[in-house]
Amino acid sequence: MFNFMMIVPLLIFGAVFVFMMFNMVGMFTGRTQKRMMNHAMKTMKTMTDGLTDGNGGMSNNLKDMVTNLTEMQKDLYEEHGESFKDLARMQGEVEAEKTRAKAQAVKDVFGSDTKVDPSMFAGTTKKITCKNCGSLVDSDSMYCKICGKRPF
Repeated sequence: MFNFMMIVPLLIFGAVFVFMMFNMVGMFTGRTQKRMMNHAMKTMKTMTDGLTDGNGGMSNNLKDMVTNLTEMQKDLYEEHGESFKDLARMQGEVEAEKTRAKAQAVKDVFGSDTKVDPSMFAGTTKKITCKNCGSLVDSDSMYCKICGKRPF
């Protein structure tokens, strides 16, 4: 015998299915895509309006933030400059030790009975002093990691 209570879930499922299909097809129409793109463009414009002065330059707020950040970095370097130099030196030593270990592993794999001379890796990364903040940077770096300016 036919039960009318079985038809209710089928009708609900059918209605939900038709609604979902209608929305999916609607997403691919040109008009819907245009509305979505306009909404995204308005959102992007709202987000970037606070960062620019309207003429393509940075707003005063953003300039102040960059200036404050640079000043904070300089203050930190003045207060902890030697620690930064020590840290850079230690990082260089760690990298040199890694390189020595890799070279020794290659020698071990290829069966060479000679050991790697640690002095051949000493000073592989040449350091220079940044003219702006005085921190040590790699000689091949385009920008200082502390102040963000060119180190030359």
